[in-house]
Amino acid sequence: LNTANQVMLKDLAQINDEIQKKTKTLNEQNVDLQNLDEKIGFYDRNINVERDEINNANKEIERLRNEIIAYNAEIEDLNTEKYENEVILKDLFKAARRTNDLINSIKKNIDHMKKDYKKKEHQRNMIKDTIRELQMTHENILKEIQEIKFQNSKGNIAKQNVDD
Repeated sequence: LNTANQVMLKDLAQINDEIQKKTKTLNEQNVDLQNLDEKIGFYDRNINVERDEINNANKEIERLRNEIIAYNAEIEDLNTEKYENEVILKDLFKAARRTNDLINSIKKNIDHMKKDYKKKEHQRNMIKDTIRELQMTHENILKEIQEIKFQNSKGNIAKQNVDD
């Protein structure tokens, strides 16, 4: 009887150690989850900022296209007065070229921002997948702890019955 009690006490100590280890693992995973949530927030904020920048760049492109249309119309009008307005015409061609260069530059920036956006969106999705996996692990550990506690309570009842 004394040996059985010692074995049960040893088993209970092992169970308690296992519970402490699993609780520590849960706490570490909770910290990891919190850090990942913060990263997602960071990526979401960056994605929103970049989305706004892309929208603003698109608006700027449209404004610049309209400006080019206006320049081209003005160029046509000035062609009829070519000899008198040659200096103005050259300046407008330069402005149109600068505007086209600016459009091309903005387009390149948009392409770069889209690539960064996709990359960050992919990273965000990977983090979300990791969180889902950690949550599933977290739930499994909680189930294991409940099972250990149940087994522990069964052991305590058995010990009381043996003691009685």
